[in-house]
Amino acid sequence: MIVGFLSASGGVGKSAVSATAAIREGALRTSREMRPLAFLDADFTSPRSSSLLMGRFPSELMTFEDFLLGYGRSVFYPPNPKLFESRTEGAGELRLMVCPSACKHVGRISRMPVEELVLRLRDLYSMALEAAERVYVDFPPGNPVTANLATALALTMDAYVMVLKPSSTLIRAAHSTHLTIQSLPNSPKLLAVVLNMWREDTAIDEDSSMRWEDLVRRYFGVDPFIIPFDQEWERGMQREAIPLLWYFYDTPANEAVVRLADYIFEARVPHREVEAPLELVARLREALLAGVREREVTERDLEKALRECGVKEDEIGEFLSSLGEEVEASQIIKRFGPGVAASLLLKLGFSEEEVKKVLSKHSSLLAH
Repeated sequence: MIVGFLSASGGVGKSAVSATAAIREGALRTSREMRPLAFLDADFTSPRSSSLLMGRFPSELMTFEDFLLGYGRSVFYPPNPKLFESRTEGAGELRLMVCPSACKHVGRISRMPVEELVLRLRDLYSMALEAAERVYVDFPPGNPVTANLATALALTMDAYVMVLKPSSTLIRAAHSTHLTIQSLPNSPKLLAVVLNMWREDTAIDEDSSMRWEDLVRRYFGVDPFIIPFDQEWERGMQREAIPLLWYFYDTPANEAVVRLADYIFEARVPHREVEAPLELVARLREALLAGVREREVTERDLEKALRECGVKEDEIGEFLSSLGEEVEASQIIKRFGPGVAASLLLKLGFSEEEVKKVLSKHSSLLAH
């Protein structure tokens, strides 16, 4: 069974959720003497889960990108036991094997056609399932660079978990992707919807006046797995060490991921062997890009994010009144500085890599 972890945008905690769930399932497989779980970090532009599970690995290791380009076949490795030994004994024996990415060959892979990528992925999965019982896949977020690979991954998965955070824009974009996936022949099964970074003090969507979990039910027809915001996850990600590594580490966030992992562990979905019509492939590619197009920031989104960044009310009002129909990143950087601009873009759903690119593009402003 191939299980994809998808999101409509970067910055929702998809890699942390998928990697932590993989550790939990690896532990279950160890305790029950079952075949291992294989984990594929397919986010080749920002391989966060590779860092979380393997730390800094030798540059000569063959990676997912190398496999896609035909450079190597042996690309699955055990997780780095040093990341676990402070929490538990025997973590080196975890029944988990990882295929890492390393942000290599980005241009070449982005230009590979969907049909070729599908063939390479089927080859990779076939190899993985000779040793493992199932494969978790950490998807890349939808953007023009990763669109072909994300499409191929969606075409070859058997089931998927949609990871969201409280944002009506991202929920709508994810729903668009979900509907297109469901239109595929013998469509993959939606296993779960995860509402990550949930906070009680912002539990209501201001646009609809609905609680976030009710909004998810309206769009997806299922109860979401709610993962409350936890500062330890943030610190762990900043250290590039997996947060809340082990299921006995007692926090509400980790307990929520354990419940999710246990649910996925019990799921059984038959493997799909389906050829999708070309028009559906094109529609799927467009849907996976929906997170980019849907991320049009409303004035209310901007006002709320500025307030969360600690900007004073009078400054917010003055800034909003000075804007035209479109907001340029340079306006935000010039007015509030790079620190607030970075926090603001993250809150609006941009990934860390996208934020870095924005700040780099406008680096000349930072000198003033």
